[in-house]
Amino acid sequence: MDVFAELSVLPPGKRHPSLQRMRTDELKRWSSFLELPMNLAPAHFPVDQTLAAQMIFAAGGANGNPDAGKLSDALLKAVWEEEKNISDEATLVAIADSVGLVGSDLLENAKDSQWKEAYTSATKNALEMGVVGSPTYQVEDELYWGQDRLDFLERALV
Repeated sequence: MDVFAELSVLPPGKRHPSLQRMRTDELKRWSSFLELPMNLAPAHFPVDQTLAAQMIFAAGGANGNPDAGKLSDALLKAVWEEEKNISDEATLVAIADSVGLVGSDLLENAKDSQWKEAYTSATKNALEMGVVGSPTYQVEDELYWGQDRLDFLERALV
């Protein structure tokens, strides 16, 4: 959401009704195609996800730690499938616990200034690289934005 704000992109709920409808239609299609359950209008989106992101950093996300990946997946599922508020600290602890992490310890660690700085720095770097949203992947100097570009990303990696 910080990238959207910096780029002056309106959050989904404030976009023109035609754009909102198209976004909903696309989400339905992807949900069906990927066979992933999805709430198309989550009760807690958008919310401030800063602390959740800092928890992913604190779990080793910048270093490719599988635990951070599990946490990231669980956080996305919490928002898009389970109607959970990932800006709520108790919810964050429970989600971290559910993937085998010690949620209370991770939450406290995530509040440390190093993880705030890591999140801020990553956002700044993303903007400098030309990232316009998430997920974005980089192969050499080329960016691939969105799950609907994964075929192109796969071709670039072969």
